[in-house]
Amino acid sequence: MDNCKSAFDAIFDDKEKAENLKQRSELLIQLEQFIKNNFTQSEAEIFFEVPEPMISDIMNGNIDKFTVEELERLAAKIRTP
Repeated sequence: MDNCKSAFDAIFDDKEKAENLKQRSELLIQLEQFIKNNFTQSEAEIFFEVPEPMISDIMNGNIDKFTVEELERLAAKIRTP
């Protein structure tokens, strides 16, 4: 792995795609941990103002269901007091 910054760089030749996947995975992990430590899935649905299937997708690591922008919007809610 010469000059690879992450495992995603090693998997994808397309650096932009690798960076996008890296960002989405980091955000998804943050959200999953926050939900796990603070809420039931039903409570998270209310907190994030999203349908329950979206919370399930976060908790199940369904990264392909989200864009970086969607995950950033949700992550902003956990950073705002």
